[in-house]
Order: sequence, then structure tokens, then C-alpha cells
Amino acid sequence: MVQGVSYYKAMDKIVKINSVLYELDESGESYTVIGYEKESDGDISLTVAPYLNCKPVKKIGYRAFHDAGELVSVTLPKGLTSIGEYAFEDCFRLEEI
Repeated sequence: MVQGVSYYKAMDKIVKINSVLYELDESGESYTVIGYEKESDGDISLTVAPYLNCKPVKKIGYRAFHDAGELVSVTLPKGLTSIGEYAFEDCFRLEEI
């Protein structure tokens, strides 16, 4: 088991690593961040992986981190091609991307 990988649902094409949820796109060639699961109380800092299973993470999806009031920082990979609408809406404590 890879450290930080909580589960992998091959049928659903969803991977969770260090609280961040990723979904394999329809082409099977890249991943999109679709959200995160809060695993502890207090401030949260997240890092989005640049690759999963040798495939790039290219997008932050629509409302991926919406209403994440405890989120204070997010580290994004250089290879992103788009950030969906409202991806960080209502992240009032977010200080650093």
C-alpha cells in the first residue's frame, strides 16, 4: 500500500491521496481534482499531486474545495491546465495557493 493512499476505487476511477480526491477523466489519460475529505480538526494544508498512476493531474474541478472553511493553503502542480469555476469559493481562511 502506498503511504497516504486511503482507497482506490478502480470501477469509479476515484483515487484519494492525503485527503485529496482525484477522478480519472473519460479518456483515461489524466486526472481531475474533484474534492477532498476532511480527516482532522483545525487548519488544513493540502498538496495536489502532479501525477497519479503515471498520468498527469491536469484540472481542479468545479467546486472542488467549495466551502472548505478550514483550508489555509493549497500547493498546486505546475502542469495544471484549468481551475474550475467556484473551485475555492467560500474558502475564507485560504491564505496561500
